[in-house]
Amino acid sequence: MVLSIFDATNAGFFALDVNHESDDNLSVTIQRFAGSSKVVAQQNQDLARRNFVLPLRSTRDESNSVDSFWTTNGFGAAAVLVRDPRLGTRTGVSLGTASSNQTVFTFPVTGENSRDYPIAGVSSMTVYDDAGSASISTIATQTRTVTLDAAPASNSVMTADYRFYRKVRLSGAYRWRSQGVNWLSTQLNLMEEP
Repeated sequence: MVLSIFDATNAGFFALDVNHESDDNLSVTIQRFAGSSKVVAQQNQDLARRNFVLPLRSTRDESNSVDSFWTTNGFGAAAVLVRDPRLGTRTGVSLGTASSNQTVFTFPVTGENSRDYPIAGVSSMTVYDDAGSASISTIATQTRTVTLDAAPASNSVMTADYRFYRKVRLSGAYRWRSQGVNWLSTQLNLMEEP
């Protein structure tokens, strides 16, 4: 299974052929009241964030490429995009109702799909209006929009099927360990942006 990691410009990337681990966590704040045994847990967000644990075993040259990627992205200061094939493809996601002459549609800002960053490239998405599929002009990953070649009829119900990235940051430092003359190993921990 290949997990692909891209920077915000899609200029730099690396792909990992790994059996990575992931889990989904909801952030909570625990409060303990003075003089009481009462403990209250308050949920900080509506949606669980995905954490990725990526074990790497690389040659020295490959490890230099990985280091270069993270150096360019500030070792976690800048968010990067992850394409995890385990997350699959979205189908029938609502893009709203078309208004007069509208050609640009934005992806959902609430709910599970609110953290999807559509993969650019016309072959990674199909947009539908009431009359069937619509012709796509461009897909903007960072702004989470799709532009159609022509405006659908006003009040058309718009939906999309697409492949997507999730935005993550490097969580904590990583350190390479020698595994013989030519091999190194480490573990990358990535946390999805809220």
